[in-house]
Amino acid sequence: MQTRQTRTILWSMIIAAPFFVITCLSVNGHAGVEITPRIRGGIEYTDNYFLSNDNPGSEKESEWITSVSPGLGIDITGRALDLSLNYEPSYTMYDKYSDNNYWEHAADVTGTWRVTRHTEASLDYAFLRTEDPIDEEDLTIRRERDPYDRHTAEARIDYFFGAENSLYALGDYSRLDNEDPTMEDSSEYGAGAGIVYWFNINWGLELNIHQTMAEYEESDDFGETVGLIRFSYRSNRSLTGYLQYEHTDHRYDEEIEESDYRIYDGAVGIEYAIDHSMDAIVEVHHFIRDMADGENESHTPVNLTFTKRFTQGSVTLDAEGGYDYTTAAAENLGYYIYYGGSLEADYNFTRHISGDLAIGYTYNDYTDEIPEREDDVYRAGCGLSFQLSSWVTTRFEYAFNAIESNIEDNDYRENRGAFFITIAPPQPYRF
Repeated sequence: MQTRQTRTILWSMIIAAPFFVITCLSVNGHAGVEITPRIRGGIEYTDNYFLSNDNPGSEKESEWITSVSPGLGIDITGRALDLSLNYEPSYTMYDKYSDNNYWEHAADVTGTWRVTRHTEASLDYAFLRTEDPIDEEDLTIRRERDPYDRHTAEARIDYFFGAENSLYALGDYSRLDNEDPTMEDSSEYGAGAGIVYWFNINWGLELNIHQTMAEYEESDDFGETVGLIRFSYRSNRSLTGYLQYEHTDHRYDEEIEESDYRIYDGAVGIEYAIDHSMDAIVEVHHFIRDMADGENESHTPVNLTFTKRFTQGSVTLDAEGGYDYTTAAAENLGYYIYYGGSLEADYNFTRHISGDLAIGYTYNDYTDEIPEREDDVYRAGCGLSFQLSSWVTTRFEYAFNAIESNIEDNDYRENRGAFFITIAPPQPYRF
């Protein structure tokens, strides 16, 4: 059933692509078209194919993974509409578990339509079919190597008035479909609107509201409304301070309305452009989760983002805390509190050699789970890219992934190493 749905989606995208292109050309008149074909091949090694834990009776399985990935990018730029389409299928082959060989698919479409001088509409859609259990968007645990499909989409319209003032409305959608029968499928539908308005050079106001409906295959569905108001004061071009309040109303079906809750989240923040190459944002929150059954909890996270740009690279340091809900995730664990931090850096050593580094840690406290579950999630990775010629680029990668949980069965550690070679023209073909 899932495979049939995936094929239908892929064929729909293939059929729809020429329609989008023709529409773009008709709207734009004389639009520029750029086509970039490419092919990537690589081999990857993992020392823990099934993300097994270290408990007795659980043995780690290593595996070599080979992939071949042809790809195509189409970019259309014109007076009124810009369109970008990318599609990269990948045939993935395993050494020990050759029965798991499969086609991975990654596709995205991004379009922007300048309706009038002051009005702009945009559409973003991304599709991924994979069986890789590590997903940067999902920190819950997936061990089996069954394929899953992830869809995300957003349609948005903006109206600009004045130098910094704007109104917007949007609709968004996400869905997770799993072939693994132990994993729960889920969908999330949302709509929102907002305004940013500066009364003068110093004082500004932001208002927005977003409504979400989440549906699960087995778990309880819920609706959530989030509203935000922010007052900003800009003392000069480099320094802006603000006060913010965000209100969340989370409601389940009537049968379990005792699990409903509200979140009152106040924050104060500063955005500081230290110089042309250095930015910092500091934000202090205090939020209270007010449960319908009267059991309240509060937290005071401090969020920090610091970015330094160099001539040949950049460094970003991020620390963040807050709350979320595990929609469109491998495990439906409900509401959780998180704290974490990350360090990301990239550097161009020469014209033909570049490197990157990323280190991250997140603490997730799934307070609604019985028994309560707490996960420490570790991510680290680095890469080195070599441009061998104008057509050929190679890349070496290493990644470390681990979870340490108060429930020992959830623990795992994995090391990955990979080598990829990409062949693509130095310039896109223009028409």
